[in-house]
This record gives sequence, structure tokens and C-alpha cells, in this order.
Amino acid sequence: MKPEKDDSFVTQLLDHTKLYESSTAFWRWSGYAAIAAVLRDNVYWKVGDDRTYPNIYVLLLAISGAHRKGKPIRTSLGLVEKLGNTKVIAGRTSVQAIFEEMMINETDPVTGKMAKGGAATLFAEELAAGIVSDDQGVGILTDIYDYKLNFKVNLVSRGRRRIESMVFSLLAGSNEDLLKGVYTSSAINGGLLARTFLITPDEFRPSNSLRDIGDTSKSYEKLLDSLRKIAQLRGEINFTKAAWDVYDGWYIPFREAQKGKVDRTGVLGRIHTGIIKIAMILAANDLTLEVSETHMEDAIDLCIKLLPNYNTFMFSSGKSDIAQAGSLLISDLSAAPGHEMSRKEIIRKNWMNFDAEILDKLVTALESAELLITKLDTKRGVSYALTVKMLNTLRGKE
Repeated sequence: MKPEKDDSFVTQLLDHTKLYESSTAFWRWSGYAAIAAVLRDNVYWKVGDDRTYPNIYVLLLAISGAHRKGKPIRTSLGLVEKLGNTKVIAGRTSVQAIFEEMMINETDPVTGKMAKGGAATLFAEELAAGIVSDDQGVGILTDIYDYKLNFKVNLVSRGRRRIESMVFSLLAGSNEDLLKGVYTSSAINGGLLARTFLITPDEFRPSNSLRDIGDTSKSYEKLLDSLRKIAQLRGEINFTKAAWDVYDGWYIPFREAQKGKVDRTGVLGRIHTGIIKIAMILAANDLTLEVSETHMEDAIDLCIKLLPNYNTFMFSSGKSDIAQAGSLLISDLSAAPGHEMSRKEIIRKNWMNFDAEILDKLVTALESAELLITKLDTKRGVSYALTVKMLNTLRGKE
């Protein structure tokens, strides 16, 4: 990725926070979340009879507190709050409370006009603690990610109401153990994970007690002024021909490569939407409504680099149970040439569905039942094949 312009908001944010111990990835993506928040429903890309807005869900995932995920979230929250052009929801809340907040109209400080609509951003240093447990919460967060012109909701406190122009963003943090309480199997398989930019630390910065940091109020005000200019952008985003050429050059072969692959999370199937949104945010960071070739190249680079983060999270979270994983394995082998696949091929294809440990358990169980055999080849390494007994069972002959 090419560095942002010297005077851009994100560049200034990275410079303003260079002495802090939080990783650069956390600061950068918190900056993108702040831009998404202040753009609210003022900037969009019109595609056919629909619109795509640059709202995003960003989750900073850290193994421990040593990675300092809280400070970037608090800084982004403070900047957006000071600007005051969109609704900010922070602290412990519920989905119903979010809806109630989004129904309140506010005066736009830029135009001085009453701004109707449901533009809002949720900030939570720990997502599991920030959202009160709600059986429908995962489904609702998944649903409101996409722009809603008129969103009807039935609230216990207010009855049936309508939220106009709903554009919702999220910036939160968590660790793997607590995150499992929110990003459950329904969140993973239902699409919430696919709509979330999962950010892990890209470095471990040198320790700094900050005793010599000094007064940073001037750089903070400059930072706030840069974000204020972004908030003044209005209108439809335009993509240059060169930008679309870059996008198509990536998207078409990427999508074709997904044929026949199992991706229960939908991450690979939705990443193109994330790229479009980040390209819009990068353009806004440069104070323009035109997405250039560079913006698109950087957006693709940023999003593709996140894919291993989902792999890591899936391997550490609850995978498919052994029965479900077995169904996937047998299905893959049934469709494979000669009903045989190498161990590497199986793991690569199902990295989001089960891990090597579950695969080993499956192989042991299926071999014991004489339904699968293991082969060893000097070129392919270990491979697995269905037995005649299994094939006859699948064909209803046994």
C-alpha cells in the first residue's frame, strides 16, 4: 500500500499517535472508522437503483491487553464526538437502545439544518461488554449493516416506529475468548463476521511510559480540523475508468477461483463490498469524491491482507462439530476425481470449516469403519480416498 498524503487525516492520525504502544494497524483502521462515521449518509455510490454507503464494521482483535486496543477506539470516539455531526453510541447498550437513539433527529453543525435519519456509530472498547445480551442482536447487527431508506422497528418503549436513512457503523475491540460470546456460530455462519473488518496487531511497538510526550493539543486540533473537512463532503462517489479496470482485474479472477469452494462464513463472498467501501473512505481521506486507481489498489491490498485474520479466528473459535465436518469431507471426496484428495487440498479448501485436529479425528473414525483409506505418495504426500463400501453406501447400494 502506498502511504496516504502527508496532510491527510489518517497520515496525521498516525503521526499524532506514533509514540503510543498500540499497533499501527489499530490506529489506521480506527481512522477509517472515524471517517466512515462522519461521512454518515452524506456520501454514497449509486449502483443501479440502489446505493452503497461507506459505513463499516471494524473489530480490533487482540490476544492480550499488551496490544493496547482501547486507546485507538477512545481517540476515534473523541474525535467523532467533538465533531458532532452524527450520532455516537458508546458504553453498555442494547439493540433497542441503539434504535431509540437513531430515531432522534439532530442539527447538522456543518449546514445548521435539522438532520433527519438514522446515521450512527457504535464505539465499544470491549464488544461483549458493550452490547447487552440479546437473542436477536446478531441478526439485527447483520441486517442493519446495509443501508435502509425506511427501517421499521417495533420497540417496547415506543411502539412501532420508523428510522429514516439508516446508516450504521461500528468500531469495537475484543479478545478471542470474549468475542466468542458475540461472534457465535450464528454470527459466523449468518454473515456478521463477513461484514466485519477483523484487525489484528501488525507489530509490537516499543514500550513507552509517555512521560515525555508533552502537549499534543495543537496536533489534535489539526487532526480534528482534517476530519471536519471530510465531514463536509457531500454527494455521489465517482470511480474512474482506471479504478474500475484495477477492480475488475482483481475481482473477476478472484470470484472465478471461488467456484466449488466451501465458505460458510461468507467472508470471501463479501470481501468485494468491503473493498468498495474502503476505496470510498480512502478517497474521502484525500478530500475527494473521485476514487482513483491508487485508491482502488490500496483498498484491495488492505482488505486482502486481512484474510489470514479470519483464518486465525476460525481456528481458535468453535469449529463445525465432527459430524458436520465429516459431511463436508465426504462431500468433497465424492466430487473429487477418483474420489481422492490430498490432505493439503482438504485443509486449504476447508480452512474456515474445520482444522487439522478435527480432520485427524475424522480420518481415524472413517478408517475404523472401512469407509476411507489413507494413501502416501512421494509427490502428493498424504491423501485420502473413499472406499468402495462408502461409495456403495452413498449410492444406496448398502
